[in-house]
Amino acid sequence: MAIRTVKKGECLSSIAAESGFTWSYLWNLPENEGLRQQREPNILHPGDRIFIPERRLQEQSGETERRHHFRRRGTYVVLRLVLMEGTRVRDGERCVLMNGTWEQEGWTDPSGRVEFRVPADVKEARLRVGAAPEEFPLRLGDLDPVQEVSGVQGRLNNLGFPCGPVDGVLGSMTQAALRAFQAHVGIDPSGEVDTQTRERLVAEHGC
Repeated sequence: MAIRTVKKGECLSSIAAESGFTWSYLWNLPENEGLRQQREPNILHPGDRIFIPERRLQEQSGETERRHHFRRRGTYVVLRLVLMEGTRVRDGERCVLMNGTWEQEGWTDPSGRVEFRVPADVKEARLRVGAAPEEFPLRLGDLDPVQEVSGVQGRLNNLGFPCGPVDGVLGSMTQAALRAFQAHVGIDPSGEVDTQTRERLVAEHGC
């Protein structure tokens, strides 16, 4: 058994895939109750600690003098994206998600939403959109909790309110992005990170 310290870019799904468990099994262990009370499953923060038990040997019966095949089921997560250009929804556009070893195709629905089924251990991918096409780099599982300034910055950037590097510093560029977002959703454009702003960020971002 071991205590795993979460690193930047890791989420529960990737840690579980690497450890040989499902994310739900690790998440529901009694030893991880404190983490459950503080975080969402796939939005962890560097420095968080998660209990990983030892793997147990599983035995299966089988006839001698015969060949037997055992297949480990792959672990996948659903990646959901909503594509916008300003306030315009990008619906009916072809999207290709790829990371060098595989690619998947999808189309945005009338709300601009597209979904992909991604192996849980994938941390980076590229999204190609449209006929032109445009290409966007993606870092999967890299979003910090909204309680952290870095989590606020990540959501602002994703929503089209650029605040520069996700460095955890509430500087002038981040405050300007906050004011623009707050004005956009109809709350006091203070440039400060309060409870109402965090709640609206999660609602608009979807997580």
